[in-house]
Amino acid sequence: MAIYSKNNTSLIAEIQSLATSESSNIADLLRKCLVLSKKLTLPDFETWVDNELNGYDNPDDVPEYRIVRCTMHLRHPGRGLIPLFIEDSQTEDFFTNIRIVQSVGSLKSLIRKNETGYLTIPLQGEEVAYINRSSGDYGLPPVRRSSISHVHGILDSIRNKILQVALGFEEIGIIGEGMSFSSDEKKQASELQNINIENFQGVFGNVSDSTVNQTNTIKIKKNEIG
Repeated sequence: MAIYSKNNTSLIAEIQSLATSESSNIADLLRKCLVLSKKLTLPDFETWVDNELNGYDNPDDVPEYRIVRCTMHLRHPGRGLIPLFIEDSQTEDFFTNIRIVQSVGSLKSLIRKNETGYLTIPLQGEEVAYINRSSGDYGLPPVRRSSISHVHGILDSIRNKILQVALGFEEIGIIGEGMSFSSDEKKQASELQNINIENFQGVFGNVSDSTVNQTNTIKIKKNEIG
């Protein structure tokens, strides 16, 4: 898909069109947002777009909508997956609330390749050892799973947040005719608080809502689980 459509002359309209279409390429949508962030000098928004396009280097920077809930199991050779219950709520949260750092392209690939409806999210060796000790050391490998629906939810959240941003710009008169912005539009954008994707609604006032290859997203540290 081309970055710009011949059907629209407004960058904001292009973004709204892509955001509301389930069939549109979400990477193309984000690239348009990258153009928007550059033209209006919105560094926080640009950082968010870049992270979504290329993945999050720091798991601590992952937005709340990218934290997915998992279930824990032990794999029995004859009985299959046996639910594993963790009594301590803090320990349970540590193992079952996982920050997804992959780029949108990687997430789309996971959806295409998935056949079971579930993702397997690997545990690190230190985590496996802890679970084995805590579960009675039966020698059964622990398995962490999450529904593929959570990945769909992440991509939907990205579309919704972009749509809200684009609607907010339109409401205050920033539309980007001819794929460029007037000096007045740029001045108006510069007077806004910089857009943080988690809290941007306050920028515009009342805007209406219209197998994971996990790489070191959590680590057990001394005194973190005891």
